[in-house]
Amino acid sequence: VRCGGASNSSAALRAIDAGRQGIAFVCDPAGRVLGTVTDGDLRRAMIAGSSLDDCCLERVMNREFVSVTPSATRAEVLDVLRARGIS
Repeated sequence: VRCGGASNSSAALRAIDAGRQGIAFVCDPAGRVLGTVTDGDLRRAMIAGSSLDDCCLERVMNREFVSVTPSATRAEVLDVLRARGIS
């Protein structure tokens, strides 16, 4: 599920809930992924003092995500996971 970078935390939570995967992708107007946001990212922002309506996703999103192309083979995906210590 995608959100715009200027969206607030409330919009992101709705997207995360709708997608049922625990994550939303923050995208620019052209649809390019800029970062990811999880309910944990939003929880930490709220603990730090942000509210659901004033927290811009560009401030809380994870810009250091790892991705693969849609054409990546299973072996290539597994190589990426192993290289990052993900099992």
